[in-house]
Amino acid sequence: MTDAVRAIADAVLYEGYILWPYRSSALKNQRRWTFGGVFPPAHTREHPDDRCVVRAQCLLEGEGDDVGASVRFLHVVRRDVRDAGAGLVDWDEAAEREQGPGTIDIPAGEAPDGGVVRSWEALRGTFGLRTEPAEPGVVRVTVEIANGTPWDGTDRQEALRRTFCSTHAVLRTARGRFVSQADPPERLRPAAETCRRHARPCGPSRC
Repeated sequence: MTDAVRAIADAVLYEGYILWPYRSSALKNQRRWTFGGVFPPAHTREHPDDRCVVRAQCLLEGEGDDVGASVRFLHVVRRDVRDAGAGLVDWDEAAEREQGPGTIDIPAGEAPDGGVVRSWEALRGTFGLRTEPAEPGVVRVTVEIANGTPWDGTDRQEALRRTFCSTHAVLRTARGRFVSQADPPERLRPAAETCRRHARPCGPSRC
């Protein structure tokens, strides 16, 4: 049986990767990895629009201990061709990463494959999940994803190798029901309006 949530999540995950570029004349599509990037803090301090922390909130009718969560993102993998006979060119590929709440700690690595060598940079960060009462029988769920990867460079392409690309969180509940943020029940509308979804720059107190 196809997991409908997983299918939607996969479409989000790869939209900025497989479909790039839509056409060469479109300025907004001349850069890869433009969707859902959570950047290293040093890059964010120089480019505040490229966020290093993202947070989202929603309501759940049910219990807080019934929430499961995972964060998914793409990790840029550099493909270097060492053998011209391989029929390939140097390129940035991607590896899927997924994990539950806690510390994100992916070591750097390298994988030779015939005349091709694939390499990736280390990634560091956190994925937080918390719940709190919002109304009787309703909890507010908050997820926060922060990139804490050390980096002191200036090149955006190099920063992207240390970025959580196409980042999104997947929330699940076995016994409860998530409340629509777009069209919540009237009795839950005030609580739904307090939920926030935002991305923000990293200051010293954040990363």
